[in-house]
Amino acid sequence: MSILIVRVMPEGWNTIKDKVWLLEKKIFGKDAFEDIEELDTFKNSKAYNLVAYDAGKIIGYLMSQPLNEAGDNHSSIQGRNKIFYLESVGVLKQYRGKGIGKKLITAYCEFAKTKKYKKLLLDSKEDSMIQLCEYLGFKKLRYNKAHFGIQGAWIMEKDLGGK
Repeated sequence: MSILIVRVMPEGWNTIKDKVWLLEKKIFGKDAFEDIEELDTFKNSKAYNLVAYDAGKIIGYLMSQPLNEAGDNHSSIQGRNKIFYLESVGVLKQYRGKGIGKKLITAYCEFAKTKKYKKLLLDSKEDSMIQLCEYLGFKKLRYNKAHFGIQGAWIMEKDLGGK
């Protein structure tokens, strides 16, 4: 297995959009985004989006952008322009436990540091994702019962330092 992780720029999005959409539905099933437009972060030039490949096949992705670009997501949080938000990350089930999610999230953290963001933010209801993020230095802020519709999610944050 030779995994290749590639940053997706907005101009390259249309060439892989349908494949990522199918991947989203395969990974998340009934919890997948309802509409392909929810992947529009891939069109944002300020975003940092990655796709993981194995032998030319897309097996995972990460979608992130500045929190102030993420619409109403966490609109009550102060300093939104200094926070980089991890919107979604997914890896096909048969590839989990092989360090791919860790590589994707680590690359996201490093990118945010180079762009001088002060904090990282994400929300998750998946135990494996929560454990991985805690391992990578994220802390649980609070549990939001209303997040993701009926099911809640942990809001997690990682402080990158600075003022």
